[in-house]
Amino acid sequence: MSDAILTSYVLESYFCYLYKLKVHVFTRKAKVETNTILMCQATGFYPKDIILHIKRNGKILTKDDGVQTDGVHPNNDNTFQRTDYVEVLKSDVAEYSCEVIHEATDVHIQRNWGEKLLFLLYIRA
Repeated sequence: MSDAILTSYVLESYFCYLYKLKVHVFTRKAKVETNTILMCQATGFYPKDIILHIKRNGKILTKDDGVQTDGVHPNNDNTFQRTDYVEVLKSDVAEYSCEVIHEATDVHIQRNWGEKLLFLLYIRA
């Protein structure tokens, strides 16, 4: 292995170690009063290739189910972020989760939108 390739590998490996992937799940108000928007954001990852799934009762939702993405965008610290979202009924009692897989750093994180969060949505409606 050449010195340039080795140096690049060491720097990239070190860079991956410096930054920690974080996953946030939250909601946004929908235009339709009976709905809410479930948001899943992965941030602080490098390199930029990432897998993000929103699941309903363990089943991966797709564009056909209404999942949308803002795509991958750079952060100010040379890492990346991605936000996916889906609009659902506030009355939906299914279990929703966000799964993020970053193969380059072997990170796999799953976060759930909890019952408490959905209960708060009912109160605010």
